[in-house]
Amino acid sequence: MELAEQAARKDPTYAQPYVLMASAESQLSTLFAESPHVASQRARQDISKALQLDPGNNGAHAQSAMLAYTDGWDWPQAEREFRLALATGSHGSAENLYGWCLMTRGRFGEARRHLENAAELDPLSLGPQLNQVEEMLAERDYAGAKRKVDRILETAPSNFVAVALAFGVALAENDCPGVIRWNQKLLATYPQSPYAHLTSLGADGFCGHPERVDPELAEILSGHPPGFLSPYTVATVYGVRGDVDHVMSYLQKSAELREPTIVMMKIERSFDRVRQDQRFIALERQVGLME
Repeated sequence: MELAEQAARKDPTYAQPYVLMASAESQLSTLFAESPHVASQRARQDISKALQLDPGNNGAHAQSAMLAYTDGWDWPQAEREFRLALATGSHGSAENLYGWCLMTRGRFGEARRHLENAAELDPLSLGPQLNQVEEMLAERDYAGAKRKVDRILETAPSNFVAVALAFGVALAENDCPGVIRWNQKLLATYPQSPYAHLTSLGADGFCGHPERVDPELAEILSGHPPGFLSPYTVATVYGVRGDVDHVMSYLQKSAELREPTIVMMKIERSFDRVRQDQRFIALERQVGLME
């Protein structure tokens, strides 16, 4: 963001720095480093500036599409913006973001195609590859997800999202040694991240120390460690337990914050035990996930 700001000062007529800043703001909220609404407000300003300078900028339209979906819950508008972003041909960033959005709606075949395009167009970028892992997890292709994330970790062994996905794959496969290893990696590499501490609940709950879960959860909810604690992620913890009242309480908080991850509730396997609850269905409809 600092480099993009420097570029904007050096050439105020150049749109791309504003696109990069909007993308970075999106990442800050996705990685639990900043409150989502704060990030989205700044991203809107950057996108508006980029489109003033370059109305046909595909990256700006792709970022606009993401905000329409994750902050505005307006999927028809998001699809229109994605079509504008892709109107002049395939573009790695737009293909990647569109693929991720399609995945959250359960349109897996289309999502795979766009994510594959993104990975081919931008082979050095981790974003499309990480989203491919997430798509495989959503489709319950755990073996494929493990192969892919293992390859990513060979070149990016400390990437936050890659390690978190490796933890998720191990959890899905009931691989306790893997769960413990990746949880320890997250804690060692990102000790100040509340998310890293939440993964300890999975490690203890699934791998032999369920008595630790409630005290650890109480400590995290009380603000230790400090930082942005994602209500959506807390909801997934209660989802595994089948505690629908707490799931809905934290999902409502997530919705009020406009967390980008709320649009993943349709495919999040942690909610499998509670997704038939009428309150869950009503929130899916409110978020615009009903086709």
